[in-house]
Amino acid sequence: MDLPLTVDLPGPRTLARCCFIPDARHDPYGKARIAEGSGHQKSLHLQPFWTAAQRDRDAVGLAVYKQGVAPPEAPTLESHFVFPKDLDALWIGQEAVDLGRLGNSGPWQREIPPGMALVFSKGTAAVGIRVPWSRGRDGGTAPVFLVADENPHGVLRVTVDHGAPSARGTAGVALWLRIGSQLAGPAAVAEWREAFAAAPVRVESGDQRVLVEVEGTSGRVAAGAAAPYNEPAVTEPAWNRALLALDGQDLGRQILGRIPLLERLNRRLIECPPVRVGGSVCFEAESGSPVASMIEQSDPEASGARYVSVPEKGERDPVAKVRWPLEVAEAGEYYLWGRVRTEPGGGDSFFVDWRGPAGSDGRAVWETRVWSLGAHPEWTWVRLGPLPGRVRLAKGRGEIAVRVREPGAMLDALALMRTADEKPR
Repeated sequence: MDLPLTVDLPGPRTLARCCFIPDARHDPYGKARIAEGSGHQKSLHLQPFWTAAQRDRDAVGLAVYKQGVAPPEAPTLESHFVFPKDLDALWIGQEAVDLGRLGNSGPWQREIPPGMALVFSKGTAAVGIRVPWSRGRDGGTAPVFLVADENPHGVLRVTVDHGAPSARGTAGVALWLRIGSQLAGPAAVAEWREAFAAAPVRVESGDQRVLVEVEGTSGRVAAGAAAPYNEPAVTEPAWNRALLALDGQDLGRQILGRIPLLERLNRRLIECPPVRVGGSVCFEAESGSPVASMIEQSDPEASGARYVSVPEKGERDPVAKVRWPLEVAEAGEYYLWGRVRTEPGGGDSFFVDWRGPAGSDGRAVWETRVWSLGAHPEWTWVRLGPLPGRVRLAKGRGEIAVRVREPGAMLDALALMRTADEKPR
């Protein structure tokens, strides 16, 4: 299963991974199986609202448990951060924990004061954990514990007890992780540990919102959300949209770029001249770079007698799209229009993707919206909905793409207008 907030320590492949696990059945390691509707035995995987941000060696994860996330008959609601027991050293604040005796004479737990640093080291690596914010179902601060329960998996855990799910109220937790590497000797580990314990953190929380900001080794890291907790309100730095990234480097693009088909598609996009956006501008759909089954077709009524679409026949191709590189001279909000045609009973919507303003780390942010067109048997200019239909573009190099959502919808041209009352011709 996907594991959020994951850390890998040096060691053999069999060494347990550090990761976050939400739990409503006293099953902190996700090993218990229950019968589901189809008869299969499966673990219960909760789906709280989750958001996170990472800058270099610091990461903040935020989980919010809304009503209905856990089954009403669930006996508990807990958040766990699991990590290996095979360590060189472990501290709660300034206190060293005796790993040789830990959990070997029965289950053991120790409460961790709010915000206090727990640090463990192995070799030249170290991991620090702080819980800047925790909330129980009753609205109070949820207690945090270090737990050794003699499990067969060779792990310890930090557990936040949010109370019984039957209690009404929104619960949640924020975890701050920092990793250290190449720490040569106990003195270096001690200095690193003290710096993490003293690093500033700021929390704003209430019944309807939470924001956690920490001072990382390379700058501010923040994660925040507000009711109804469907999307993050703050992530700093902005999310990296790369398929596979390491230390901010887009490795996935490098790997996929070596596949011959994708290499040809990328070269075609690069060779496609950019649309220069210095004010209101119109451009032909066929001037972009089509991908997969999004193809160019003929119609004497279309502008330039050409348009693009995914034919209705055949299976839906989720990657089909047409892309245009942009060269934006003036950043700001633009109103997106499309000259479209739809057949009765056929497809009448697209997805639209555009590269928005860069975050504080300089990385581009992609945004996506469903574009419902309505019925238009003749070529008609339709503005991106829901109104006012704005897209925000950063100055410099960008991109816009129209993707298939329902085969059969036809696109003749696009327009980016600077004012809401301006309509393309």
